Amino acid sequence: MNQMKVKAATGVKVPREENARRYITSDSNVTVEDSAYYRRQISAGDLILVTSTDNKKAGKPADKPQDDAQEVNSVQS
Repeated sequence: MNQMKVKAATGVKVPREENARRYITSDSNVTVEDSAYYRRQISAGDLILVTSTDNKKAGKPADKPQDDAQEVNSVQS
């Protein structure tokens, strides 16, 4: 069967299909079987399907500030 990477929406804990006492949280991505149970959780908005572009975004450093929003490092009078 196919697999997919998911994570829970912020503030939600989703029980795993194979063990309802273990939960998927928003802290990390989890690889699960591509089943009707997880597809329903995605449709309901409780789970988020993680794509490869999401992984790249998570690893990028924060954008540099724009010119008009630059931090002032020297004392102005």
